[in-house]
Amino acid sequence: MSLRTFVPGTSVLFAFLIAVPFKSGFANVDVSTVRVFYATFVLSAVATALLIAPSVQQRVHWQSRKNFESRDLPVGVALVTANIGTLLMGVVIVLSVYLIAKVVLSFSMAVTVVVVACVFAVTCWYVLPLVVERRRRFDADDSVTPRRGLLLRRHPAK
Repeated sequence: MSLRTFVPGTSVLFAFLIAVPFKSGFANVDVSTVRVFYATFVLSAVATALLIAPSVQQRVHWQSRKNFESRDLPVGVALVTANIGTLLMGVVIVLSVYLIAKVVLSFSMAVTVVVVACVFAVTCWYVLPLVVERRRRFDADDSVTPRRGLLLRRHPAK
């Protein structure tokens, strides 16, 4: 379900990146910016392909199976391609932020904005879900009690 919301945004960003080189001002951009743009464009293409891959894999796998019960695509394959695609899309977003910040702001401000964007993306996409999952696991474990920020083991009654 989450890929259904992520793929359209990825596709729109990829479409905007396709249009950039055809703008009249692109010829005046310095070489380092062109290299960053090209890396952003290629990574966006790869991320888009990886994020679309689980859907295509499921269709190919489903059509190749004659037995209805064995039509489930191994979740691990879809999970790996989706996770790599998400990671690459994070890099694409950060590089896009860098390109815009470099044109609008100074180089040092662009680097600062990129660092903030990286921290924000990593926190929202990876750290927060891991913290929530860890807390859920601790809450489900009867042998662990959170108290004042520490995890203390309960001793069984003798």
